[in-house]
Amino acid sequence: MLDCTTTRSARVANLAGGATTVNAETTGPNAAPDRRHLLRLGGLAAAGASAAAIAVAVDGTAAAAATPLIRTGVVTVPAGRHNVTVVVPGGLKATSRAFATLQEIPANGYIVSVMAAVPNPTTGKLRIELTGNVPTGTDVGWFVIG
Repeated sequence: MLDCTTTRSARVANLAGGATTVNAETTGPNAAPDRRHLLRLGGLAAAGASAAAIAVAVDGTAAAAATPLIRTGVVTVPAGRHNVTVVVPGGLKATSRAFATLQEIPANGYIVSVMAAVPNPTTGKLRIELTGNVPTGTDVGWFVIG
């Protein structure tokens, strides 16, 4: 059945510098109130429940100045190994924080997990250590903040 009592509205404004702002609202007796505010400039968009809400959605790489803020990837730990090293695009800083997690269950039911993700700002590399050797190539997802 069509709900004719639900109202959806949107206001769009073009701002200086090519930015666009959109305010959207859905109301009605059978619809949960939903208000969204979106500001978009190039590939960067910020969305929130209001113009004052804190929320960011990025289409591309998040960046603070010229330094990428978040880098991500997937790397394969080769069979018979318990570690792998990743060259992180954009390098690393002393304040960089790294995280990693297995992207699959290793073959033959081997029980291994990520023990550490260790960033090295001097080399710009991330060393991922597992709790044991993997029997076949095993994918690990990683991300670095800062």
